[in-house]
Amino acid sequence: MSVDIVLATACSSAKEEFGLLSAAGASRPPLNLLNLGAALIENGYSVAVIDGVTAIGGLDEVVESIAALEPRFIGLTAMTANIHGSSRMAALLRKRMNKAPIIIGGIHVSTLPEETMSSFGSFDIGVVGEGENTLVELIKALEKQEDISRIPGLVIRAKDGIRLTPPRALISGLDTLPLPAWHLLEDYVRKYQPTLSRKTRLPSAYIVTSRGCPYSCSFCNNIVHGRTFRSYSVDYIMNLVAHLVKAYGVRDLTIYDENLALNRQRIIDLCRRLIDARYDLTWSCDARVDSVDDEMLGVMYKAGCRSIWFGMESGNAAVLERYNKGIKLEDSRRAAGLTRKHKIKSSGSFIIGGPQEAVSTIRDTICFAKKIGLDYFVPYFYTPVPGTPDYNTIEQYGTADLDYRSATMTQPTFAPRGMTIADVRNWYIRSLVCFYLRPRIIFNLAKEAGFTGLLRCGFSFLLNAINAIMMPQKNRRIKSSE
Repeated sequence: MSVDIVLATACSSAKEEFGLLSAAGASRPPLNLLNLGAALIENGYSVAVIDGVTAIGGLDEVVESIAALEPRFIGLTAMTANIHGSSRMAALLRKRMNKAPIIIGGIHVSTLPEETMSSFGSFDIGVVGEGENTLVELIKALEKQEDISRIPGLVIRAKDGIRLTPPRALISGLDTLPLPAWHLLEDYVRKYQPTLSRKTRLPSAYIVTSRGCPYSCSFCNNIVHGRTFRSYSVDYIMNLVAHLVKAYGVRDLTIYDENLALNRQRIIDLCRRLIDARYDLTWSCDARVDSVDDEMLGVMYKAGCRSIWFGMESGNAAVLERYNKGIKLEDSRRAAGLTRKHKIKSSGSFIIGGPQEAVSTIRDTICFAKKIGLDYFVPYFYTPVPGTPDYNTIEQYGTADLDYRSATMTQPTFAPRGMTIADVRNWYIRSLVCFYLRPRIIFNLAKEAGFTGLLRCGFSFLLNAINAIMMPQKNRRIKSSE
């Protein structure tokens, strides 16, 4: 069987993505590729999606699977942490399939388009920004051997060097896009599962109902979807949900928006429609702590919401202000209390070892997370990546390892002045131990995961922690790819 285009992700493991918490980590589907695939199918192309994350045989298996499909075009996607992996895949594919153009998309090439094409010669063309319309136009032009330099949203190899075409405007009417092509992933709703803190029932599915974030946190890169908040209509979302329930028997959803509750009326309208539809559904979402209120959470629970992730970032007021998130400690405390009132599980994500942090501020974060009654504590290492406000000046604040391959947020790459990378790693481990080794938390975890699941998660964390402590720390300060 041959197809017009294969869309693929690079290989990575749960340990690479979730670090010490790999046993409780999620297996997330490549929703961006399902959106691209749907747009291509709507325009008459045959498409296959291959997710390297789920490939047991690793890179060789993925390359062999792509080659067997004999695609006329190959599309790869990469975040900063796996741009090297995508480059290796492209190099192997080039040897096997010399004629198929290899197109790279995703956040890394969108952030550093010229550098990506200059550093990684196996990519033929780069898609910059949102890719649905760009990729369709590009494939049509390549088929007709037309000039692609006039297509907005590309970085190309021209006779006079690497060039950017005019920028592509953000997609304003998201309802014009087709439903994601879930059928392109084999056994989609069983292969991909949410994290332990989000999980309620199976089968489960991931969806996205909006794009764009208007905030400018110092650690975040929002270059692909921009700072203009855009959302699918409630009618579109209900159509999407109905399809998942009827076609796949879905009983649980992870709504993977950056902030589902940014538009208060939209989320209330959606919840009321879900209540009226009487689907046997539970769901989880992410929200800013200053975007939820008592009435909203009450409606969300009635509509099936059972878990919310909040980006709380720090338990120290000065550090929180440094992150430019626009929230206060009281906002986090209030959100946790209201969520608990409505019997919705609350998870708080926090940063360990950011700029201007110290041992005392990390202690503040641990104490704060314990006091406000969270169900789950999810720490991340502060990770400088291209496109974030802090990236170009980060070495003013401490020691940084800026090798792209380390930019996973699950391994320490930055240490503020007065601390070492090893110190940051050890405080990360200590924060997890302090939060989770408490009777209430252990009891709740045992209910969620079962005794066997709890032992498995604990044993995995212990082994990963020992390996991390024993692993020699790197001292490189690399700003560009090798």
